[in-house]
Amino acid sequence: MPFGAIRKANWPSPADRHLFVSPRSEGCESRFFFSIRGKISVAEDDEAARETVKRLGLDHEKLERFRKEAIDATLGTLDIPQARRRLATLERAEESGGHLKPFCFVLKQALHKHIRRLESIREARKP
Repeated sequence: MPFGAIRKANWPSPADRHLFVSPRSEGCESRFFFSIRGKISVAEDDEAARETVKRLGLDHEKLERFRKEAIDATLGTLDIPQARRRLATLERAEESGGHLKPFCFVLKQALHKHIRRLESIREARKP
């Protein structure tokens, strides 16, 4: 597989541990940014996030397509209350400390954007 745990293999070595951003790392979610199309980016000065993307192949075309499909399937025709409920469900699952849902960070960011977009549309339609 060209991305993820298989590509990661035995990385990081103890000497490189500071370059690995685990999904369970404090602040992980704020170190990676996802477009509505599933593309990943990181802050320019975040060497560890950049190295994690590189070593795990998180920018692989196939993984971007999987993220986009997950975003599309989640957003679908959600209205604002539905989007907020879905977001709350993802946040509760994450806070429980159990297994992270696939693409949970991606979906949370997409839902926030979707809600803001719908609210903006609603405001523009007000007389």
